[in-house]
Amino acid sequence: MAWSVQLLNPDYDDCKALLYGEWDLNGIAAIDAVSHAFVVPGMRQEQESNSEWQNKVELPKVWSNDGCKIALIPFRYQTFDGPDRISRDTGDWLSIADVGSQVNEYCVRDRQLGGSHPAGHTRQLTIFIYQPRSSQDRQIQDDINNNRIPAMVAFDVNFHSDDSVGDDMEDLLDEFADIFDIKENVDHPSPRRDWDDFIGYSRVGKSDPRVKNLGDSWMVEFDEVTSMLPVDRASAGLIAFYKHVVNDTSALLANDTAPVQNLVFSLHGLSLQLTSTGPIPWEWIIRFARAMSQSTISRWPVLYRAKAKNAYWNVALISAVLAVASSSPKGS
Repeated sequence: MAWSVQLLNPDYDDCKALLYGEWDLNGIAAIDAVSHAFVVPGMRQEQESNSEWQNKVELPKVWSNDGCKIALIPFRYQTFDGPDRISRDTGDWLSIADVGSQVNEYCVRDRQLGGSHPAGHTRQLTIFIYQPRSSQDRQIQDDINNNRIPAMVAFDVNFHSDDSVGDDMEDLLDEFADIFDIKENVDHPSPRRDWDDFIGYSRVGKSDPRVKNLGDSWMVEFDEVTSMLPVDRASAGLIAFYKHVVNDTSALLANDTAPVQNLVFSLHGLSLQLTSTGPIPWEWIIRFARAMSQSTISRWPVLYRAKAKNAYWNVALISAVLAVASSSPKGS
C-alpha cells in the first residue's frame, strides 16, 4: 500500500497534470513509449538490455508546477555489514505515472497528504509526491545542489544481488507467458478492489495476472486471451494499430466530437470494438490504447475479450474486444 507522510498538502489536480497532462496526451505518462534503464550517474550496464541501456535515464528526476512536485528516486539500502547499496531498475513512463496516480488518489485526494510508493519493473524505484517549498522539497533540492543522490532509505536485511532480481523477473515473465498461452475462455472471480492488489502493476496484476491497472482506479479484467505468434512480428503490427487508435481518438477529441457508446477501430486486419451503456470518454480510449501498446512492447501481443471497471467511481462498465477483422463482431 502507498504510505502517506505528513507534508504540506500537494494539490491533486496539479499532481494529475504532472502525471498525465492535458487529455492524457502529455505529462510523465507520455514522455515516450520505450523501456528505460533507471540508474544513478556512474553506474554501468548490468542486467539491462542494450535497448534499455541506450535509453537510460539518470536519477533523480523531478517534475514540478505551482502546487505539486513529483520525484523519481532510487532506494538507498543500508546493510549491517557493508556499504550502502543504491538501487536500479528498468521501466516505462506510463507504468511509473500509473503508480504515481494511485499515490495521488489514495494519499493526496483521499487523505490530503503527500506520499510515495515503489515503482519500476521490480519495484526498486520510488515515486514521491510532495508540495513545493515543503521540508521534503528543501531536502531533495539540497541533495541535488550538493551532488548527492536523493534516495528513499531502506534496510537491506536479506541482501541479494541484482543478478538474482533479474532471474526472478525472468521466472515471472515465463510464468506470465504460460498463463496467457490459451485459446478458450477462462472464468475467474472479480479481484478484490484494494490498493495492495493493484498498485504499481500496470503490466500484470501480481495477485491476478488477468488484471491491468490503467490508473485513476480503472482496472481491466481479461476474460479471454489468445496469444499472437511470432511475437516480434505480431508486436510490431499491434503497436502500429494502437498508435492508429490514439491518433484517431485524439482527432475526435480535438474536434469536440461527442463521445459515443459503441465504436470500432480497424487497421491492417485487426478490429477493436468498444461498447458501454454510457458514452465512452475519448480520454479513456487514449489511455487504454497506450496501456495496451506498453504491454505489447513488453512482448505480450494478444487478442482478447475484456471489461473495464472503475474501482472508485460508480461509472458504466466498458467492454473491449480485439480480434482479427474476419472474426470481429459487427458494430451496432
